[in-house]
Amino acid sequence: MDTLRQLNLNYHTIDVDGLYYLVLRNRGVLRILAQGNLEPGIYDLALAGRFGPLDVEADSYRTWARYYISGASFWGVDWPQVVSIFGQIYPAFPNMYDSSGLTAKERYRVALIKWGDQLALNEDWCAASEKYELAFQLLDDQVVAPTATAVYDECHRPKETEAPKETATPTIVTETVLTPESEVTPTPPGNS
Repeated sequence: MDTLRQLNLNYHTIDVDGLYYLVLRNRGVLRILAQGNLEPGIYDLALAGRFGPLDVEADSYRTWARYYISGASFWGVDWPQVVSIFGQIYPAFPNMYDSSGLTAKERYRVALIKWGDQLALNEDWCAASEKYELAFQLLDDQVVAPTATAVYDECHRPKETEAPKETATPTIVTETVLTPESEVTPTPPGNS
């Protein structure tokens, strides 16, 4: 088609534009879904959009691919953000992947574990345990299991009651109060 356009720009313009649209749209979707080439796929769909509006399906793939790239950009930098983004992607497209080969579901699972590790380092045991539990719902990872168990145990450890801080014991001053029974009775002179 490129050669045809170079030879005669006006040859069946509408038909050639329609073919360009179909080729670019289908190649873009193929790159995103089957090859993990998200950025080239997004680019092909953008070019197809110049020949006509994208259908809902192709536009959806482009949107999810953009989210995937955005989520991957936070990888190793901001685990809560990665979890937030891939938590939206994986239910819709769990097997979407990029050139790393990691699927959206696997990125979500690993990000949950990394966030859990980060929370455990800060001794936020219960929040960390929650992240590990979510990750284990996706895959029972025996490498992470000992850490997750230890964090769970820390979260559910009975809270120790704090011993009262030592304070100075107040000194009690007592006064001797004389009552009639305790009064000394004078003895008369001469009586010994």
